[in-house]
Amino acid sequence: HLKMKFVINKKTYDSLLALQHGRCAICKGTLTQNGRSKHLYLDHDHETGQLRGVLCHHCNAGIGHLKDNRMFLSSAVDYLNKHALDIGLGVFP
Repeated sequence: HLKMKFVINKKTYDSLLALQHGRCAICKGTLTQNGRSKHLYLDHDHETGQLRGVLCHHCNAGIGHLKDNRMFLSSAVDYLNKHALDIGLGVFP
């Protein structure tokens, strides 16, 4: 089922999903499980309302928590890259 603020028909939705090969536009994870659709999100630009693609829950929540802010997203990548190389800070059990 599709809950959405957008007025798009099923044909448009199916075309969008086909362009993404049935996968999340960010992580490329499958958007189906055991032949059934997972909960999908129609991602959009919050300023323009422009539809961007179909995302899985985790990717939609991730960019949402970072306020769709490219600078925050870039800083998060830098942070992860920095700490992927850091071995002196210890490890949580």
